[in-house]
Amino acid sequence: GIQGHCGRQVGPTQIWTKALADGGTAVALLNLNNHSMEMTASFNELGLPARVTARDLWRRENLGTFDRKCGITVPAHGSVLVKMEKQ
Repeated sequence: GIQGHCGRQVGPTQIWTKALADGGTAVALLNLNNHSMEMTASFNELGLPARVTARDLWRRENLGTFDRKCGITVPAHGSVLVKMEKQ
């Protein structure tokens, strides 16, 4: 398969992406801070389409449709794994 890569690293946060076989993209948001943080995934910066639908894979929840960026709260020393698909 295709290996994921770090699309963005700022201070104690990282956003990793991986192309999926079904055409979607897995996006992992990592927070190494001691407190929860609102992290923003900028689609252009990550090579994603301008409009996507997002699903939290661990919570099994649809997050909705987003244009150009998506803000997600990530717990302290935690991560969130989201699948994004072109809308």
